[in-house]
Amino acid sequence: MLKKNAKPPALSEEIKNDPVEFGRKFLRNLDGSPFEPHDGQIELLRNITSTTCACCGRQWGKSVSMAVYAVWYMVTHPNRQVYIIAPTLDQSKIIFNEIARHFQSGPLSVLVEGKIIETPFPRITLSNGSQCHGRGANSPAYIRGKPAHLIILDEAAFFKQGVIPNVIEPMLTVTGKMLHSGIIMISTPFGRGDFYDYSEAARKTTDGTMNFFRYSSESNPHVDRKRLNAIKKRYGEQSLIWLTEYMAQFVDADLAVFKWEDIKAAYEAYPGYSNDDGASVRFPLAPTEGHKYVQGVDLANVRDFFVSTILDITNRERLTLSRMDRLQKRGYSAYKGIIRSNHKAYNFAQTLVDATSLGESVVEDLADIRAQGYKFSNQSKYEIVQELSRLFNERRIAIPYNRDIIDELRYFQYEFTDSGNVRMEASQGHDDIVMSLALAAHLAAIPNSIGVFRGVDLTPQPQRVTLPPNYDPWAELFKDD
Repeated sequence: MLKKNAKPPALSEEIKNDPVEFGRKFLRNLDGSPFEPHDGQIELLRNITSTTCACCGRQWGKSVSMAVYAVWYMVTHPNRQVYIIAPTLDQSKIIFNEIARHFQSGPLSVLVEGKIIETPFPRITLSNGSQCHGRGANSPAYIRGKPAHLIILDEAAFFKQGVIPNVIEPMLTVTGKMLHSGIIMISTPFGRGDFYDYSEAARKTTDGTMNFFRYSSESNPHVDRKRLNAIKKRYGEQSLIWLTEYMAQFVDADLAVFKWEDIKAAYEAYPGYSNDDGASVRFPLAPTEGHKYVQGVDLANVRDFFVSTILDITNRERLTLSRMDRLQKRGYSAYKGIIRSNHKAYNFAQTLVDATSLGESVVEDLADIRAQGYKFSNQSKYEIVQELSRLFNERRIAIPYNRDIIDELRYFQYEFTDSGNVRMEASQGHDDIVMSLALAAHLAAIPNSIGVFRGVDLTPQPQRVTLPPNYDPWAELFKDD
């Protein structure tokens, strides 16, 4: 029912049939100014077909565009079911919340039936019978078999292989023939998979049932040109991050150390990623009594990050990333406090620390937890990164769906020097996560750590303590922050 004394907004035929004019008439930006799409958004909004694929660079405006289209569709098409689906439920809320914002105030708020639901699954219900739902593709049980009229897939390149054709597309088997019904896949491109396959099919289709669009970050007229040019200069025009994240191009990442299919397999194997209860992936994981852990630490210099990584190595066939702390500009005293706290919290985890340069003195200061040091050279770095790469390739590691972790892995690549040598570099500027994870994995590869040939250690061990389930190892350390 409409709110008391409220009237639904009047819709002309032009507005009913054109999401662009609808947006101009009824929607506003975050700053309160009227919505005015740029040329690329106009092209996309007016050319949605039954299957639409769009590769978009960072900050092009894809979330805003999809929210506009979904709001227009819900208001002008009664009794329709709209689904916003992303790799995780939390990711789906980015577009869902943008949609909700347009219904929370302004002329469209009178159309909302009841309250906007946020948990366990986001839902908006309109008085005309249309609904919008948020879902995570990591929980196919909560989308399989649902009838849908419009499905928007955010970050479609990150979906588990087979979910789009086998679970999501069948949701349109009956409803897909209705006016303006269809599926929209939107993402920054990377690697090969279902999104790539659908995009290639859309490129070649000429019967009007599929459309493909590619929009670089540069095509957004509102972009900060000076900053964008600085990014291009920093990474290089042929770097993976520039070509994929900003130019929105599919690139064969032949120089990537970690293959995209291996990274996807690692986060798909993470505990809770495919939970049937639809819950978001839990990270970090609390320490478990009786489990064995290792800690790898990459120390920060002036511009980099301190990263402490905890791996659960109880099952040597599936090493699980349990915790990661990534901080900047805290100082070595704080970092040593975190290392000690993690060591204690995670069952006295064996610890390996970057001992390059000033790191050697840090390792000496951590003698109380028997921390070990590892000095990086081009050769030693190559060796432990290759160990980590092999774990990914053999599907023996599980990581959470965390974009900081995933992006650093996928943009870590080989580089050839002028002298013909090979080195490994982070094409996006940081490799702290990779190196911390590699140090932990190196400990996991040592027989004494994984329990294959457990060594006898006669050194007296600290007395084990029982920790509460919600224990935060450094709450006291940063309580004033």
